[in-house]
Amino acid sequence: MKVGAMHVFRLYQHLSKAAGRVRGLHSYDLKLRGHTLRLYAKRGRGGGPPAVLLHGLGGYALTYSKIFSALAKELSAVYALDLPGYGFSPMPAGGPMPLEEMVGLLGSFLEEEVQEPVFLFGNSMGGALAAQLAASLPKQVRALCLLAPAGAPMNEEEAQGLAKLYDIQNARQARALLRRLFARAPWYAEWFAGFFVPMFNLPSVHFIRERGMEKCLGVEVLHKLGMPTLLIWGAREKLLPYGGIEYFREHLPKGAVVLEVQGFGHMPQWESPKKCMRIWKEFAQKQGLI
Repeated sequence: MKVGAMHVFRLYQHLSKAAGRVRGLHSYDLKLRGHTLRLYAKRGRGGGPPAVLLHGLGGYALTYSKIFSALAKELSAVYALDLPGYGFSPMPAGGPMPLEEMVGLLGSFLEEEVQEPVFLFGNSMGGALAAQLAASLPKQVRALCLLAPAGAPMNEEEAQGLAKLYDIQNARQARALLRRLFARAPWYAEWFAGFFVPMFNLPSVHFIRERGMEKCLGVEVLHKLGMPTLLIWGAREKLLPYGGIEYFREHLPKGAVVLEVQGFGHMPQWESPKKCMRIWKEFAQKQGLI
């Protein structure tokens, strides 16, 4: 069953990539600091800064596929990476990569490949990475959009509960996690949950799950985020504890915009792409970014 599920999951990934090509996405492998990364890119028609999109734990770049075109209308380019050990990016030779090493690798991508300040997006784990990256390289990040970011402190019970959710061995457990990722889980999450087991059972996922992310965005990191920052949190968030949004409200710089949006779950860029982009566009216009 596990072999069959992996084959079906790979087929799903390839179909997603094909759908991306229809939307005008180009994908290719990028060599960076000894690692191979799958990069998806779309040339933009707008005057805003290029966007770089970072996915969540167990996800991959094409979880942003529904908003590529909307971003490309307003920005000069859109880039999304499969992080090391996720999607079509192979596992590093030394094994799963810690978050702090991912931040360094992404910093090299901004400095060596993009070579201009970006509008940085991050969902879940990608939100934690985006905030850390922006804090460490503020001149390379023109603005931030954090979608249900991970990284806020949790108590022991919350951290253990989240780790248990990601301990996926069968379809029932995969279905339980998928129901937490969405305000309303799509039909395929209910019918074909077993085929998503490989996505949540990657060594890279186990590594991050065991190390935890609940303390990676300390107050000192958030205080460094002086660039225009939009944080979107779903009123129907079911994966991360509600204390997360309160932590970000308290510790992000005064000018940051923190919105709790009705109807949104943990992945609004996938589940509610049009509304998500309306909110982003209004923010970007008010900040003079587009």
